[in-house]
Amino acid sequence: MFFLALLTAWVRLQTSLRAGRLTQLYSVVGGNTRDQFTYGLDKGDNRLYKKNMLAGAKDELYAIDTLNRLTSFDRGDLNANKDGLTGAAVKYQDWTLDKVGNWPYFYDNSATAQTRLFNAANEITGRRRPYVNRTELGET
Repeated sequence: MFFLALLTAWVRLQTSLRAGRLTQLYSVVGGNTRDQFTYGLDKGDNRLYKKNMLAGAKDELYAIDTLNRLTSFDRGDLNANKDGLTGAAVKYQDWTLDKVGNWPYFYDNSATAQTRLFNAANEITGRRRPYVNRTELGET
């Protein structure tokens, strides 16, 4: 029974690697490609984008700070250079990080910002959600 379930739900994953890092991934179920992604990496192997080869408005663009930390995520259609979106983001999230990596400010497309408070041990002690969005912050 277990073997039969494995045969009927068989998924094949193919990957391409660059210096041990994933740059392409696709899955095939029953001869049909279900997912297909390509990934862009910088010289530090940080992921810069994820291109969805099968669906529109589902590409992802990432921003990394000088300490190799994720600071923003945008979902939409990547431009030809894969360094921006062709239109407005369908979904986004932005993090403002402090020196030790805490994220005291978090923004997303729910049109609210979240402020987090931390103690000396870098533990979250509270949060507030004032109304702020990217437009009010002067961002687009």
